[in-house]
Amino acid sequence: VKTDRNGHYYLDIVETEEGKVIARSSAQIWNYTAVYLRETLGNDFDAVIKQGSEIMCYCKAVFHTIYGLSFIVTKVDLNYNLGALEHRKRATIEHLNKEGLLETNKKHYLPKVLQRIALVASPNTSGFEDFMKQLYQNSFGFDFYVETFAVKVQGDQAVTEIVNQLQQIPNAGFDAVVLLRGGGSKFDLEPFNALELAKAIAFCPLPVLTGIGHETDTSVADLTAHTSLKTPSAVGAFIVERTAGFTHNIHLLYDGIKRIYDQKMLQLNKDLKHQITEFASLSKSKTRIQRGELHTLTHRILTTVNEEQARSHSFLNVAVQQLLLLPNKQLAHER
Repeated sequence: VKTDRNGHYYLDIVETEEGKVIARSSAQIWNYTAVYLRETLGNDFDAVIKQGSEIMCYCKAVFHTIYGLSFIVTKVDLNYNLGALEHRKRATIEHLNKEGLLETNKKHYLPKVLQRIALVASPNTSGFEDFMKQLYQNSFGFDFYVETFAVKVQGDQAVTEIVNQLQQIPNAGFDAVVLLRGGGSKFDLEPFNALELAKAIAFCPLPVLTGIGHETDTSVADLTAHTSLKTPSAVGAFIVERTAGFTHNIHLLYDGIKRIYDQKMLQLNKDLKHQITEFASLSKSKTRIQRGELHTLTHRILTTVNEEQARSHSFLNVAVQQLLLLPNKQLAHER
């Protein structure tokens, strides 16, 4: 494909068989037709009219006595290219399925809270900004650490750059890898259907989350990833909501523990009050018993003392009588 300053396109059209060229011709897309095709194909024009592209086009055959046979392209059938994309996509999926790679990355454990994120995306794009906005402007006040591994997400170098970055992300230090690409046409999203990229995702040692294209787009990268979301914004919302869910569960667990604690403390207070009441009752009962025993002992002591005093008094009376009689008796005897 070549173009000039006037906006004309000059093409080499070739037919190959087992890698060998079996037919070749030249073709032109004049400026006014190119303008019409750009209006018809939109952003897909450059994805269709490029070197190596296989197209179905409507042409007018022109023969020149010097330059020979050539063709003037008047229309390009986009449906043919879309069909070719879908065919290659299905072939890639079948290949991955045979090798068991569609489920490989899904076997990784995805942490409940994704705070350390390796972001593979193109900075300063709408998808990149939508994702970062979801994370850093979340209503819960969560903090996230994001390290960006910049890549091209469109064009011939996109697959190579994304694969290289995925292979350079260290195993430790991150909770997950996020692969983003904002909306675009099916041709713009074609790099994410590449077999090489799908294998890189499958063999990535970390769980890979994807947010590629629009809500209606599903790429091979989405099928190979651990978790696929519809858009970059949806990936950011998923991470925030997952963290919020974890926090909510923590609060529920805390409330459950506190409820059990309160019930336990209430039961212990009841038991303590019962023990205090029982202790007071036992104390009063014991005091009454001890008081009765003390009263009995006091009465016994008083009785014993009185009896002892009575015996002593009687003894003293006898002694007094003897002391009064014995001297007189002795004196009489002496006389």
